[in-house]
Amino acid sequence: MSKALCFRLDASSLLGYGHLIQSLALADAFNKEGWVAHFVVKAYEEKVSESISSRGYAVYDIPASLEESEDLACFSDYIKKNSCQIVVIDHHDLGSRYASSIRHQGSLVVNIDDEGTREFSCDILVNYNIYANSINYKTESHTRMLLGPRYTILRSEFAKEPASFSSERKRLLVLMGGGYARGEVLKVASALLLLPEKILECLHPMLILGPGYPNPETVLKEFNHPSFTWIINPKNIWEIMNDADFAICGAGGTLYELSRMGVPSITIVLDKNQKHIANAFENAGITQNLGWYENVTKGKITRSIMQWLEKWDHVIKRRNVSLKLVDGKGTFRIVNHILTSPIAEKMVTN
Repeated sequence: MSKALCFRLDASSLLGYGHLIQSLALADAFNKEGWVAHFVVKAYEEKVSESISSRGYAVYDIPASLEESEDLACFSDYIKKNSCQIVVIDHHDLGSRYASSIRHQGSLVVNIDDEGTREFSCDILVNYNIYANSINYKTESHTRMLLGPRYTILRSEFAKEPASFSSERKRLLVLMGGGYARGEVLKVASALLLLPEKILECLHPMLILGPGYPNPETVLKEFNHPSFTWIINPKNIWEIMNDADFAICGAGGTLYELSRMGVPSITIVLDKNQKHIANAFENAGITQNLGWYENVTKGKITRSIMQWLEKWDHVIKRRNVSLKLVDGKGTFRIVNHILTSPIAEKMVTN
């Protein structure tokens, strides 16, 4: 019997691409174990499906206008037709009834969460956030919980060890996720231009525009500065992070990638579900949280950068704390837990 699993997630320039990136990372890890991955997504953007199919995975687009009950009907039918024994739901808006219906079809259900604000009906629950163990989850008695940074889902390249740190270099990386991210990268770019020219040359900032950013050519023309290195939709994010000493970023999943690389960050909260992450990382001594994006001014960003440069020994301390948080093996731990669960083993045997 073929071994198949299916991911249910959504992604777009507005929603962001975090769920897609981590689900693809899990799919790659399952693929190494001989499993065939399928994806079901709402048809918000054609490039989402293209990014999945380009990796060799089957993808089924469902209409973006579907209500949850219609969504469930389409998803259930797809799972049955493709004999998917494992289902991974990485979605904020699909509730316990959705997952319960899938479980009653006989699939093992894995939920990936980062909020802890709803009930779950699943066999395995994953929340790799730094605060996950403090959440009082409402689950069924049999649910297996995989909580905390030990289970951080990262792409396979992050299993590699980062380069040794140079205390002399002070290169800055600016990244706000794969989507539009409320245009905050432009605010940061404007803030950088307020810095003295010698400081800007020292920082030699790398600024990333993700795949969902509209009209990147316009940005490059407007912020054409000799010290800026603009990078559009990069495929080599490990190498880029490995070349950075500190970062300015949103407070989402990117923080865990940066932590793995030992790159401490100044964070800007871009979405309500990032507030807990931003506060937890700051309390751990890894980042400085500037707060909600609407309240973050260019001047606040500039002052923060200068403070970090003036107290560089503190940045080195943040790096050392950061390196202890994530070891790059979380994706493989999750796959191993799923495949060694009694339900999965029974499915494969049958």
